Amino acid sequence: MFDQQVINALLSMASPDATGYTNTLLPLVKLYTFSEYQAACPLLYDSGLFFVLQGKKRGQVAGQQFATSPEHFLVLSNTMPVECETLARPESPMVGLYVAFDREEISRQVHLMQNNEKTANMALDKLDLKVVTHLPMTTQLASSVSALAERLGDDIGLNILGPGLLAQIYYEVLAHPVGFSILKQWVSADGKFSAIAQAIEYMQTHLVKRLSVDELAMQVGLSVSAFHHHFKQVTGISPLQYLKQLRLVRAKDLLVQQKQSASQAAYDVGYESPNQFSREFKRYFGVPPSQAHSLPYS
Repeated sequence: MFDQQVINALLSMASPDATGYTNTLLPLVKLYTFSEYQAACPLLYDSGLFFVLQGKKRGQVAGQQFATSPEHFLVLSNTMPVECETLARPESPMVGLYVAFDREEISRQVHLMQNNEKTANMALDKLDLKVVTHLPMTTQLASSVSALAERLGDDIGLNILGPGLLAQIYYEVLAHPVGFSILKQWVSADGKFSAIAQAIEYMQTHLVKRLSVDELAMQVGLSVSAFHHHFKQVTGISPLQYLKQLRLVRAKDLLVQQKQSASQAAYDVGYESPNQFSREFKRYFGVPPSQAHSLPYS
């Protein structure tokens, strides 16, 4: 489905060991590559689109399983801790592209499409929307992703054509009834995805604060019962469960990337008791904080 020459060109842009994320000249696009198998481990995934051009990823979030490959792509409506496994070998590395959402462009396209008779007749109200959705890759979308991938190494071409290439990808995702409904909810000021996104953003910027469901509901203008219902409906877990997972994943980054001590990492993500932090870290990741560097994707 994807040309091997394009895949090889992307690998030449990646880090020397072909592991992890690589920024591109388009701020909304990142290249991610892995040259070896990575066992399942909770990671924080930002909202956006995830395309695998070679290899495969399997994962689960809140009991919901998914798989991404050249035949299926992932739509993530909100930032979520996702437990993901990467299937890759040195002779056949996993190669993928992450495309963040552009609210202004998606809003423009949604506005144009929702006035279209074909789109208006979609049974959108009957769709059971989740925070993580994997959809089949279409020929048109694969062509748009390939066009973007081909330009990532062309500085001038990317500067000129980049916004148009992204607009084309958004359009092909919106052409799918589920994709349209997810992104329409995401850009809607009063949509449940938008409200949950606001709550998650508030959590991320106030990790050290003792947060309650009442406070989170107030921040997004919902009653406590409505907020709790929408949050669990969208993410599959309760707000406080999500907050705990968010804190633990952030703590892992502090332990591994910034070499912080367990007690300092615990404090920086809102734990008052280092002992409680250590217990919950081991329960979630399977190893104590002192062995965080041994976890996959570290």
